[in-house]
Amino acid sequence: MAKPWKVGVVGMRIVSVGLLAASAGMFTGGCGATDENARGPSTSEPTDESDPLHISIDGFGWWRGCAGINFALRGVAKNVTCVESDDLTTNNEATTPLDNSLQGLPAGAFTPRTDRQVISPEGASRTPITKKVPGVQVSASFGDKDEARFVVRLPNDWNGKLVTGASSSTRSEYGLDYAWSDYVVQQGYAFIATNKGMYNARATTKDDPAGCQLAPDGAPGPFSNTYLHFYFADPQNSFKEWSVRTVQAAKIGQRLSLVHYGRLAQRNYAVGISAGGWTVRHVLENYPAYFDGGIDWEGVLFTAEQNLLRDYPVALSNWPAYRSSNYDTNSDAYKNIIAYGYGDEVKVGPQAANPFSPQQGSYFETHANNYWQLLHCFAARKVDPTYNGPWAQYDYGARDAELHLTEKSKDGITSGKIRRPLISVAGTMDNICLMKTDNRVYRDLVVENGRGNLHRLYEVQNGNHIDRYKQSYGFSTLEFVQPHAQAAFDQLAQWVEKGVPAPKGQCIPRGGKLVGDREAGSRPEHCANLYEP
Repeated sequence: MAKPWKVGVVGMRIVSVGLLAASAGMFTGGCGATDENARGPSTSEPTDESDPLHISIDGFGWWRGCAGINFALRGVAKNVTCVESDDLTTNNEATTPLDNSLQGLPAGAFTPRTDRQVISPEGASRTPITKKVPGVQVSASFGDKDEARFVVRLPNDWNGKLVTGASSSTRSEYGLDYAWSDYVVQQGYAFIATNKGMYNARATTKDDPAGCQLAPDGAPGPFSNTYLHFYFADPQNSFKEWSVRTVQAAKIGQRLSLVHYGRLAQRNYAVGISAGGWTVRHVLENYPAYFDGGIDWEGVLFTAEQNLLRDYPVALSNWPAYRSSNYDTNSDAYKNIIAYGYGDEVKVGPQAANPFSPQQGSYFETHANNYWQLLHCFAARKVDPTYNGPWAQYDYGARDAELHLTEKSKDGITSGKIRRPLISVAGTMDNICLMKTDNRVYRDLVVENGRGNLHRLYEVQNGNHIDRYKQSYGFSTLEFVQPHAQAAFDQLAQWVEKGVPAPKGQCIPRGGKLVGDREAGSRPEHCANLYEP
């Protein structure tokens, strides 16, 4: 069980390390894989844009434990809870708080245990936990905003390195607990993750101008009558904040490393899933001084030419006709969806555990009733809040020409101009962030900008956005992405720390593993088909 530290002064050894004097790890970016011509200067004082809190690193002494941590967080964090934990992995029930456990918030705003399970596999397929990891866990809000939160895990047996995580969607700071925290803390990494600055969602009604209907009209059960209000739509929240909070988390992670361990982390790796994957791309393009490299797991793409607001209307406009055809894969509606770049339909029959398609067991219906319209609305309420027409008829090109949406959304755009090593991992059957219009397009942007030597794309044959769909939802021909993302992380560390380039981009076949260049000689860079039965 976790127990609160008693705050008191312990033995102190004074250490003073200036930001510009840090000689190892993230502030110098001293890895052989870094493109010196592309990355620009790696040491610079923080700017208002990257850190309005002006979180500095220098001038702190070694003051191990919660006494030092509480001191170090004064002025940059509030609502701080620091505990000594017998085990920082999720085998310890106290590691991840209960859903709706922050008082004063409506249901759905803070759901840590739901969040950690949204994308990760279930049960025995989760990240293996082979040992206890004693250490210190800290949870807090950033000093300027209660809604912006982070969690820190500092293992006693520290390997001298740090991992900074960005959650998927607008999930809580605990959303990476299964996928990333369990994996890295067992290796001795310190870990800090952020909710990117905002709570998730709350129930609302169709009269809410910022409300989002879960599923299109005609969906079975309660889905088309369910409306959510995402906090992302509120004026104080933005795309820009996702990266700002991730930079701030990286700096807090370094400050706490210095205070708790007596030295800065030698390396800092950024990891993120979905919207968190977008965030990893963005910080490696715009704030490289704070990171040595990153893992982009099925990241979201937003550019003028390609983004979710162009993708989803194709599926939404053809969905009613496909549904009316009794899910006929020979119908024109289905062919239109496939032609755009969506992965194939998979039908597995009645699945009681799949509430979104219990009778058909349809891969398309599962997405239509759970994600396509909801996520389109999620993005549109921020990018184009005055639109009030049907989402199936949304025309981003016309709206952009009239309202200059891309220009107004510049904080959400990624260019491909990465300045640190980045590995992207995604599934070919991802029908939320499409392989053809997202991950491959981002790879092309990186190459077009002359940064291809800093990037790898690993395509997982039959992988999808939600790993657990392979299990209780019955889509057994899908493949997990998580083990490949974790294997890519280990390759990234070798790339950065030993100058051993990660294996070339490759299609990882069903049941296969990421392999080195020699073994991958016959593997294509891109999978030939999005779906292999």
